[in-house]
Amino acid sequence: HAVVIFQQTGAPLGCGVLKRHGHPLSTKKLWANMASLPVYSGAEISGRMKMEFFSDDSWHIDTHLEGLPAQCFACGIHIHEGTSCNEPAGNDFWNSDKIVSDPWHAGNGAYYSSDVNGTTDHSFYLYTGYPYDEHFKRVIILYDQNGLPIGCGELWNTVSHQPQIASTPSNERREKMLSGRRIDFYGEDKTYEQAGEKIIVDQASNGDETGMVEVIQV
Repeated sequence: HAVVIFQQTGAPLGCGVLKRHGHPLSTKKLWANMASLPVYSGAEISGRMKMEFFSDDSWHIDTHLEGLPAQCFACGIHIHEGTSCNEPAGNDFWNSDKIVSDPWHAGNGAYYSSDVNGTTDHSFYLYTGYPYDEHFKRVIILYDQNGLPIGCGELWNTVSHQPQIASTPSNERREKMLSGRRIDFYGEDKTYEQAGEKIIVDQASNGDETGMVEVIQV
């Protein structure tokens, strides 16, 4: 079929022909079953994320999660460089050779908003600059309203894979899990309660409303 664009006067301006794309809409899939991190003192996080990749290496993700903090608005969902929920997650996962800035922010849809029961259904499209194979086995981290990591899953090519998360991490590993996470400061240092312990964080020196967490005491 032909598609014709007309001017306001009714005269034809342009024309194109609709054709079937040569590749399927989605070519490959990954799944991540989510679980709570030990630093999270809320209900047990559960649920699954499904990623569908397109031929241009962009992808779409569907999430259905439970056990989240109630009414957490625009809280982060990030894929990180790490490959195990029992190890430091590393930096956000994106290819600086292909895109100019970190795509993992709420403006790109990379977030969840939970209801009063701590559940969410959310989906978004994103492009990290990496193909399907590079996403396989990466970790997905869930954040709370303060920007602290609370949940983790490992991207796998089967639905059944479950992350194995140690229930009592050492202080050294807990610091590695928390350090470097982005957090909203709003001009002041803060002390956060997580899993019955005080986590004291220091504001980044740039003076912005967001900075990088430095764990001072756990």
